[in-house]
Amino acid sequence: MAEHERWWRETQDARYVAESAGEDVGVLRITRLDETTCEVHLAVAPQFRGEGYSTEMLREGTLEAKRLGYERIVARVDSDNTPSLRAFLRAGYGVTSPGTLLLERTL
Repeated sequence: MAEHERWWRETQDARYVAESAGEDVGVLRITRLDETTCEVHLAVAPQFRGEGYSTEMLREGTLEAKRLGYERIVARVDSDNTPSLRAFLRAGYGVTSPGTLLLERTL
């Protein structure tokens, strides 16, 4: 997560840190693409993967994007990243491109 910390200092994206029992579980970032569309970025620490945090973080991130006034949210997932792909599909996203998959949903 060190690369994320460096990047945060240089961006104006909205950033949310998920915690459990005082430990950082993961980070969700919302990037403005235009007035109606944002992109969500999700990173969960390896020791917390597979425990449902991605699902909850995406749920909260979707609510926050809606609160911020966005109408559409997109995400990019490498096609071989099956756990992330499943999390986004469960959260209501649909695949809109091959390769590095572009997923999106209406808010």
